[in-house]
Amino acid sequence: MEEQNRQPMPETGTPAGNVATATAPAPRRVRRVGTVTFGLTLIGMGVLLLLSLILPQMDLLSALRFAPVVLVILGIEVLVYTARPGEKFKYDVLSILVCVLLILGVAGAEIVSRLAVNHYAWQNLEADLDRKAYTALQPAGDVWEVLTSVTPGHLATADEQGNAVLSAGDEVRAYVRLDGNYADALQFAKACRRVMDAAQKAGLPYTAYRFTSNCNDNPQDNSVTYALEAEGSWATGRTAEQLAKSVYSYLWYNGVAFDSQQELDEYLSQFEEDDDLPGGVLQFPETSETASTDTASN
Repeated sequence: MEEQNRQPMPETGTPAGNVATATAPAPRRVRRVGTVTFGLTLIGMGVLLLLSLILPQMDLLSALRFAPVVLVILGIEVLVYTARPGEKFKYDVLSILVCVLLILGVAGAEIVSRLAVNHYAWQNLEADLDRKAYTALQPAGDVWEVLTSVTPGHLATADEQGNAVLSAGDEVRAYVRLDGNYADALQFAKACRRVMDAAQKAGLPYTAYRFTSNCNDNPQDNSVTYALEAEGSWATGRTAEQLAKSVYSYLWYNGVAFDSQQELDEYLSQFEEDDDLPGGVLQFPETSETASTDTASN
């Protein structure tokens, strides 16, 4: 009787009278993909910035060319978490965004810094050439002022003095104001030729010249000034006689410069006969070509 009333123990080991319940699956751990990449990016950017402070000559932009490594690290992180069946992942969008902004910020700061250095390097070169030109060109005579303008064809590489280093493709132009009374365009061209010879002898790297003969900002009426542009080796290597054919002549009246007799006549036609005009007849100066033609005809 006692054996018949005895209930068998359940196989699961639960006490008699208790109902066995099914166990719920353990929750899967959630991994945030991008956190490791963000940490490694912080370390990498910090090391690069530290090295740029210790080694000023370090090219930080060249190092940033390896920025795609961040994508490789992020991809590895995704594969690692995908291979774990007991875990699921979601992208840490904030960390990934901060990585991108951090790389762009460092690159932008480096570009701004290099542009500032580039500006000051070319500026220092221009100032240095101005000083050398003033000393070297004074013996040529008639030199009133020399200004140097550099049009670079590349980002500057500074030397020990902080001056930009010139290379092929850079244009170095000299603006020269001559203080002299020149009888004609040929005399003015001879003065320009002396200045260019002195510059070449001093080793000044000018590739182009702009000459003007007026040192007075308010030329008198009926006065004549001259200008000459010489650009490239073919122009700077010409003789004075050849340069004279490229000289521009200007006749001044009432604060206006006229570069041809026709332009002068059109301007004077605006005045009435009783208007005050400068003494004598306003006549545009002869060019070197006109003078040579008149001499040949005679």
